[in-house]
Parts: sequence; C-alpha cells; structure tokens
Amino acid sequence: MPQVDAARLVREAELELTRGDTAAALERATAAFELDPMQGSTVAMLDRIFDAIGRGDPEELVTSTMDARTALREMVHARLLISLGRHLQATKTMLVTLERCPELPVVGWLAPELDNEKCHSLGLPTLRPLVVSLAQFAAQFGVPTTGGTPALATDLPALRGGAAVVAAIRNAFPGEPQLWFAEGLIRRRLAEPEVTVALAREAVQRFPADWGCLVTLANALGDAGRPEEALPCAERAVALDPSDGSPLFDVGSAFLHAQRNAEAARVFSDLLARFNDYPGAAAALQRARA
Repeated sequence: MPQVDAARLVREAELELTRGDTAAALERATAAFELDPMQGSTVAMLDRIFDAIGRGDPEELVTSTMDARTALREMVHARLLISLGRHLQATKTMLVTLERCPELPVVGWLAPELDNEKCHSLGLPTLRPLVVSLAQFAAQFGVPTTGGTPALATDLPALRGGAAVVAAIRNAFPGEPQLWFAEGLIRRRLAEPEVTVALAREAVQRFPADWGCLVTLANALGDAGRPEEALPCAERAVALDPSDGSPLFDVGSAFLHAQRNAEAARVFSDLLARFNDYPGAAAALQRARA
C-alpha cells in the first residue's frame, strides 16, 4: 500500500533529521510526498526539514544559479504550498526554479497549475523566460529520428514536462508563434513526429508566413519519414529568408536518412546552387551520389 511505504519513508526521514542529515531526510520525505502528497505526516515532516535547512519565503528567492538539489527542494516546497491552497505562490516558486534548472525531472509539476486564467494573470513577459530555458535545454539533444544523439532516459521526464508546460502556456496565448515553435522543438526530441506534425500544421495554418512554424512542420514531416511533403515547406521558408539554406539542408538530410538518395542529391544540388559554400552540403551530396 502507498500509505505504508510513505509512512516508512517519513520514519526514515525523521531518523535522518535527528542525525542532522537534512539532505538524506529531504530525499526520504520527497519520496514519501510523491507516493502520498495528501499524507499529513509527510507535509509536516517536509516543513520541519525546511525549517532545519533555514528556508526563507519562496518569493524571496533571487539566486541566479541553483544546483539540482536546491532546485528540487524548491519544487517540493512548491508542492507543499499547493497542498496548503497557496497556488499562485507555488506557481511563482516553480517558475523561478525551473527557469534556472529546466533539467529537473519534475518540470511537469508546473503544467497543471498553468490554466489560462493564471497564465494571463502572470503575463507572457513573466512566462517567456521559462519557455526559453526549456527550449534551450531541449535543443542540446539531437532528434532520434534523424540520427542525432538522443536524450538519455533520465532526461526524458524533463523533456516531457517541458513540452506540457509550454503547451499550457501556448494554449493561453495561441497568437504567439514563438510558443508553437518552442513546443515543436521540444517534441521533436521526444521522437513524437506525428504529434509534432499535427502541432506544426495547426501553427502554419495560423501563421502561414512564419519562418519558424514552416521549418518546424518541414522538420516534423522529415522526422515522420515524409520528406517529399516537407520540401514545399522548406522552399517557403527559404523564400521568406533567402539568406538561410538550413531548411533545404534538413530536408535533404531527411531524404538521405530515408535512403532516398536520388531525391536527396537533387535537394543538395539545389542547395549548393543557391548557397555554394553551405557547410556540409558538398559532403552530403557526395554521400547521396555514392
């Protein structure tokens, strides 16, 4: 039974706290909280641990950097605030924490708190830095379907949570194309090509002249193994920004990844005709013709 496991963990946390090991006590109490967040003894133990650590008011957090243990403590404290009905304070705590530490596996805790009313109350300028942090965290990983170095299994909860958080913010501000782009970027790292295709199609319908939305759709179609559908989107993106040939390079790579070498060669030849020194294009053309 979860209650039995949670009670045992609380007892272990009590023992560690008595020994003066607040870090170990926090680990035990956090695990108990995850098992049964409504258990009163768990909440009381977390409060005692925070008091022992010397935790101040969450809204006074001004540290520019934060280690993962401190960040997790902030998130657990936010969950405690939620259990006490202090939702706005909890949301602000999580926003500040995750902006500084977007790799936490508990990023998804924030998503249920971000209903449209609360997002509008906080305002997009307050929420945008978190979106940027989550997208930057995701961007360090490759896209599995295109042969990039994928995220480790331990990073997937943070990516899933990040996608859910950005989706919640996007739902509140659907007229902001950057939010659609950011969510698509994260979902590509989760190897969800069809989900990303559906998201990007809606984005392009809303913003047909937005470069980022067009590129997201082109890349998602390539990830889904449909580079022939991606090519027109890439062409439209290059027409919007004739100085950037990356959409064509990505579609050519998708053809190459799908072992459709003749089509890949045509795309790379076209790319080199427009951008004769595009990095990696000549080598990719050679591979396609091999």
